[in-house]
Amino acid sequence: MSEPVPAELAAIRARRHPLLVVVGWGWFALLGYFAATPFHAIARHAYGRHPRADSVLFEAGAYDLLELALKSEGALPAAVAAAMALLVLVSLAGHVPLAMAMTQLAFREEGRRRWLPLRTLAARALEVFLRFLGVWVLALLAKGVLVTLGIWLGSVLARNRAEAWGWARAEQAGLVVVALFAIGATAIHVTEDLARAEIITTDARFASAWTRALAVMTARRGAPVLAWAWRALVGGVAVVVVLVLVPMFPVGVAGTLLALLAHQLAVGLRVALRASWLCFALRGARARAPAEVEISPQ
Repeated sequence: MSEPVPAELAAIRARRHPLLVVVGWGWFALLGYFAATPFHAIARHAYGRHPRADSVLFEAGAYDLLELALKSEGALPAAVAAAMALLVLVSLAGHVPLAMAMTQLAFREEGRRRWLPLRTLAARALEVFLRFLGVWVLALLAKGVLVTLGIWLGSVLARNRAEAWGWARAEQAGLVVVALFAIGATAIHVTEDLARAEIITTDARFASAWTRALAVMTARRGAPVLAWAWRALVGGVAVVVVLVLVPMFPVGVAGTLLALLAHQLAVGLRVALRASWLCFALRGARARAPAEVEISPQ
């Protein structure tokens, strides 16, 4: 078995790895299925025989949805708890497939094969798992503190200036403060991915990965934030378009299939954009430290 080597910069592109995007879509579709199944069972039990099925839950006013929530007899809180538990589990264990995907994007095997052996990817993912987890925990704490501080300062400003500026302007000023801190949290989120890219491409330790990532953000004057932001914006617009279109679909099998297709197209687009952003981060790390690390073929 040939030894994996760093991929060329031109090869670290999401469009060069369409199968990886498809696998990523399948991963999120599967997670979505497991998360939605309890809620689907509750809705089907309550409205499965209704002439309009569960479409009544999406009517203006949400009266049927509210009635379902109030009369679910504990089933809805249990479904929410199960979904939250799945979210926590995926947030922790999901670093393994993320590291595998980033390794596949950043490395290649000499010869004809495009895909690295699964055991090589798994071994590399387990090797960097604790560093990935540490990066995630630190970024989560930093973002939480920053957003909480922004909300607190915004509310203090609104209260203290309400009499002088009026409630409307004071509230708007408070929202501006919150937005500024939210931008800071976004910068931390971007730096988090840059630190992951440093770990994958240069085998950086935890502290070194953060140091390098922060140096990139400083040297490039926040350009990575813009690279992340336009992809996030396109993905968000896709979700909004789906949310607007789905209620317009006809009730029945055809409408259900159209809704499913629209949802999955939005998921696929977001996965492709996420892969594109990770490639951007990996290319930057590779360009600054070419061929600094090699991984064992196991």
